[in-house]
Amino acid sequence: MKTMWSRFWRRLSAPQAPVVLAVAVLILLTIVGPAAVLTSPDIVAELIDEPVAALAPSPQASALPAPTAAELASCQVDSELPRVERQPLPNAASGQLIRLVTADHEAVIAYHAALSAKGAVLWLSGVDGGLDGPFEGFYERLAKSLQERGLASVRLEYRNPGDLDLSVRDALLALRFLAEEGQCNIGVVGFSFGGAVAIETAATRPHVRAVATLASQGMGTDRVHEIAPRPLLIVYPVGDELIAPDEASEDIFDRAGEPKELVQLASKDHYLEDVAPDVEGLLAHWLQTRLTAGPLPAAAR
Repeated sequence: MKTMWSRFWRRLSAPQAPVVLAVAVLILLTIVGPAAVLTSPDIVAELIDEPVAALAPSPQASALPAPTAAELASCQVDSELPRVERQPLPNAASGQLIRLVTADHEAVIAYHAALSAKGAVLWLSGVDGGLDGPFEGFYERLAKSLQERGLASVRLEYRNPGDLDLSVRDALLALRFLAEEGQCNIGVVGFSFGGAVAIETAATRPHVRAVATLASQGMGTDRVHEIAPRPLLIVYPVGDELIAPDEASEDIFDRAGEPKELVQLASKDHYLEDVAPDVEGLLAHWLQTRLTAGPLPAAAR
């Protein structure tokens, strides 16, 4: 950690240092309060090229526009309107368990609505499926955190985990549900296998405004270049013991267009459990700023 900060400060000119320090303190207090994330010896989070500015709040964060006609069309096209069956989530007052039923299949989601929502996030799990992400409770905690920030969430359960094509169809059905809820300003987050689902889903739907992958696999990410000019965040443990980063996250980053950010975690845990609080803080802040940052670039419409 000391070495990382030494490298960082050497890159700054004298006039820059006070400004960057002030920004860094404000960001850390915003994300985690007085107990700053970076005091933990177990994590190294380095954003390529822009280690501080990449997490800074957008100056347009309060100017969220209504979706354009093209974005709304993308939000609803090629997807049958599902029949919706709702029930309360077990042991959770913050959301509903919802079954989306169409003529040829059904998908299960956990929906966490937000009061006067400015957007929504679709959470995609790994090859084992389920609603939780890398481990139990991870996505649910993030969904609750984002509710307080004015963002709704959908946690998707694949009908056939491990089948990329079917899982993308499930994700598109979840986006169709969000469209009916009035949400076409969407971020998509995928863990491991779900990283490929997230990239393919965003490449298919231009109204998806931001994409983040966590310890993603490399297979099924051929269309990552189509994400640009929408922002892409790639997070992975540098010592990942299940998926080699140079064949997955680092390769995805190399093939992606701008804007893109790479966050490296000092961990060997593919499931990110040992650095979970840090990842949760990073994701919540990144998603809030990217989904409330003004209009999409023209090329994404």
